[in-house]
Amino acid sequence: MEEAARKPLRDERPRFLLREMRSACASSPNMWKWTLPAWAGKMDADGRNYNTCPSAGICKDLCFARHGTFKIPSTRQAHQRNLRYVMDDLAGWEQQLTEELHHRRYQRPKTYCRIHDSGDFYSPEYLHAWLRIIRAHPAITFYAYTKQIAEFKEIVCPDPPPNFHWRFSYGGIQDHLIEPGDPHVDVFPTNAALEEAGYTSQEPSDLLAIYAPETLGIPANNHRHLKKRQGAHTFRALQRAADEKAAQPRAKRRGPASTRPGTKRST
Repeated sequence: MEEAARKPLRDERPRFLLREMRSACASSPNMWKWTLPAWAGKMDADGRNYNTCPSAGICKDLCFARHGTFKIPSTRQAHQRNLRYVMDDLAGWEQQLTEELHHRRYQRPKTYCRIHDSGDFYSPEYLHAWLRIIRAHPAITFYAYTKQIAEFKEIVCPDPPPNFHWRFSYGGIQDHLIEPGDPHVDVFPTNAALEEAGYTSQEPSDLLAIYAPETLGIPANNHRHLKKRQGAHTFRALQRAADEKAAQPRAKRRGPASTRPGTKRST
């Protein structure tokens, strides 16, 4: 009975929380990643609802992390296990990861950690936990793409850790908060399209998220049905169109400006 009660706890606490990046854009041998499930769903284990990308917009329908290998049951379960850990025991997760990063596998020169190749900083408490972890390991370079722009501008930007780099990612409901000069990333239908727009392609290395100019472009992931749905547009353009469409019914309900309550009529 006691052994059975302990088993789920061991299942939720893997020896290593980070995984080595092995994708084509992992250009360094010392690149690690932390992953949550993409966007929203239900936990397989207990049926709880979750949303790891609260500022997702059109990106949720075009997200590579909701397709392909991310849908393999063992992969999905591993990502959900990560999320259950931070949801149920954020302090325990923070302590384990802080201690893990002292391991010799992370002490080699030029070690990088990508926070979220899927998911986002879904709550202020979770974001603060990451900032404490980052500050505790100044020799490791951390980076992230995020659509939590308001939270970053309030919490991170005033006093960022020097070893943390981030890019605001177009395709979310906070796109309008991205200002000129903000390092950002947009998803283009092709490499040719992003080069024509004057963007630097992320394709050679994900570390360009750190070192590239402020305008970084990602060519659309090679899922045929997603590329067809995206068409010839960028995520930024698709989100702008979605925002404008959503605003039209509101404007129609309010009526013409001259007929709204409190509006002075011209004489």
